[in-house]
Amino acid sequence: MYKTRIIDLLILLLLVLNIWHCSPPQKMEEDSFPEAEHLSARVDGFQVETVKKGAGEWLSITKDPLGRLLVSPRKGVLLRFDVSKGPDSLAIDTLDVGVYDCQGLLCAYGNLYMMGQTADTIRGIYRLKDLDGQGTYGEPILMKEFEKNGDHSGHTLTVGPEGMIYFLTGNVNYPPLDNTVTFVNQTWKTDHLSPLPLLYGRDQVPPGGFVMRTDSLGKDWEFYAYGLRNPYDMCFSARGELFTFDSDMEWDFNLPWYRPTRINHLVSGGDYAWRPGVAKRFDYYPDIWPSVVDFGRGSPTATSFGTGTNFPEKYQQSLFVGDWSYGKIYRVDLKPEGSSYKGEYEVFITGQPLNITDMVVGDDGSIYFTTGGNGTDTGLFRIKYTGKSEAKNEDVILQDQFSDLRTLRHEIEKNHFAKDSSGLNLALQNISHSDRFIRNASRVILERNDPTLWISDLKEQSSPDGKVAMLTALIRSDSTDTHQRLIFEELQGIDFAQSSDEGKLGLLRLYGLAFLRAHHTPINQAQLLYDKLMRSYPSKMKSSIKN
Repeated sequence: MYKTRIIDLLILLLLVLNIWHCSPPQKMEEDSFPEAEHLSARVDGFQVETVKKGAGEWLSITKDPLGRLLVSPRKGVLLRFDVSKGPDSLAIDTLDVGVYDCQGLLCAYGNLYMMGQTADTIRGIYRLKDLDGQGTYGEPILMKEFEKNGDHSGHTLTVGPEGMIYFLTGNVNYPPLDNTVTFVNQTWKTDHLSPLPLLYGRDQVPPGGFVMRTDSLGKDWEFYAYGLRNPYDMCFSARGELFTFDSDMEWDFNLPWYRPTRINHLVSGGDYAWRPGVAKRFDYYPDIWPSVVDFGRGSPTATSFGTGTNFPEKYQQSLFVGDWSYGKIYRVDLKPEGSSYKGEYEVFITGQPLNITDMVVGDDGSIYFTTGGNGTDTGLFRIKYTGKSEAKNEDVILQDQFSDLRTLRHEIEKNHFAKDSSGLNLALQNISHSDRFIRNASRVILERNDPTLWISDLKEQSSPDGKVAMLTALIRSDSTDTHQRLIFEELQGIDFAQSSDEGKLGLLRLYGLAFLRAHHTPINQAQLLYDKLMRSYPSKMKSSIKN
């Protein structure tokens, strides 16, 4: 009996050993690069891998038509990575194309576009033709010169949904004024009542950081949006909406005019309220476009949507942004709200250090990013999804309850660069719209047209929001005080005491703007306004309005 049991156990043991011997040993996936020990994914199902450690401060990255990754160091020649065959066959080429120190790279229309400088230090946007479709580039052709001012000048390049090339710059570049540039408007000013104290940026003048766009050859340019601090990158969503991650001014921290790092929805004509020193504007001002998401202190760099990744669907529709100084990559969940968006964020990747500079979605469905800058460690890394595969949804739903509002805003914005009064009737129909981005888009058209074409509509406007928007346009457009009397009469006619809290704040800005833009201060109007406001002082307003 015991012998039988022993024989049975021996047979069982042999079977187990045979199964173990026949099973293949567990090993790392063949296409995986080594895990980056100093970087951690804060979400299950993702890992961060080291593709290549390097030197030379890698500043920007893009993908060429063959799926290879192009990386620009601060010093030295362009690098090209072929990651398609995994770590064992990683191919790295060096390409001396004659343009260096690029903070923006883009492959499009059979060209390589580079925001950098040549050996003779002429800095700007260059176009290099791909001569054979294999990445052999011709001589660089200067499309537009932009003076370098440290790391607050020319940055990224990207292609918009209509096929134009968009260019982003920081706050110490100034827009070119040659005849190839059409401006959405030029009504910006510092607009601050008191002299600016001796603070950083005192001598800088608007428009601050801006976005321009052009055709593939750089013949005609449009000045698209402005009022930015120092965003390094921008990207389009699957819906064709443009977003950036803008910087704060660290010297302002804990001061009343401090503005945190933020996600901005970049739209035609948008003024995002950065001004030098204490002159920065708050989100409740009627003459600016508010932020989508506020963060805090940081140093914004890379941006990329998850479009094209093999991540789960919610990640494919998310915006990923990098913070260079605090060593984080955030995932931003953007939700349509009106004709714009609101959002929330979570920490996605952390590291010590994680000095991220740029990122791009690779052909393998992963996100690749570079690190470097200011003499820090440099490398190329990959964020790979290792979780359970989801059924691919080929029909990502881009329609929602706010689709019609976005469509209306786009229709209005199409008239922003018209050379005649096209779109004026559409703007007047929507100047009192309940959606702020639609009102602002309409106001841009009013500011581009002679006020005599629409001033009669101002007198008949009954909506408080419409009245404020039209007065804002008139004040910003009246450069000769032609309509000063009408402006102050209309302002006096608005019942401040009965306005909402947000309306009161908007009116205070409008009063200040009217006096700031007046060439000759109307003293009698100042006394009337003083008497009017003193009846509401001290204010009982609760501090629930976002700055």
